[in-house]
Order: sequence, then C-alpha cells, then structure tokens
Amino acid sequence: MIEHEFTEDITCPYCGDTVSDSYERDDEGSFDCDCGESFEYCRNITVTYSTSKKQCEKDKHDYRLENYMKSEKYPVYDNATKHVEWKSLNGKTEYSRISKCSICDKLDIQDVIKEEYDLAPQEIKI
Repeated sequence: MIEHEFTEDITCPYCGDTVSDSYERDDEGSFDCDCGESFEYCRNITVTYSTSKKQCEKDKHDYRLENYMKSEKYPVYDNATKHVEWKSLNGKTEYSRISKCSICDKLDIQDVIKEEYDLAPQEIKI
C-alpha cells in the first residue's frame, strides 16, 4: 500500500513517486505523474497556538481576595531531609489574608488582625 495521506510532499497514490517542489504548487489541484496516471491533491494546513500568562509590570499587580487563613503553626523547609516541618507558634494564632493577582497569579499574603478574620465570609476561610 502506498502512503499518500498527510505526507510532506505530494505523493502519487499509484506509484509512490513524490513531487519535489510541492510547496510551490497551489493549495489544491490535479497532477499528471510520470507513471502516466493523473490524480488530485489537497494541501493540509495545521495551525497551532502557544500562550503564556501576561507578566505584570513591577509593583502593578491586580490583587483579588482569595481567602483568609488561620494558623497555629508555620512551615519550615529542612534542606537536609527535603521535607517541610510544621513548627508551633507556641500557643499563638496568626491570621492571614491571601490575595492573588488576576493577571499573573502572584500570591500576596498579609498578616491581619483577628477582627478582620472574624468579619470575613465563612465560605472563603481556610
């Protein structure tokens, strides 16, 4: 069987010969092969896109509130073991507001007072 679909050059479906200047031809048409057969061809075109998140200018983020967090421990990364350990705040509780830039996804974590945490809607508290 002669491979004649999705080839890099126009290929005769009868004898398998290729047309070396295929890129110079029209997007579709007919061709008379040296083997004596005529056939039709059609150029297949694939378009792809690449995207990336927009980068913010320095200190020009568009932060949106994500949630509030209450913590009695804090993370410490141990380089030797490559693990995160949670250390106690010795009975203290810290409250944080977590916002995220709507453009580049950068997080902004700020300490807040308990009263602000208490006033935050329940559904966004961690």
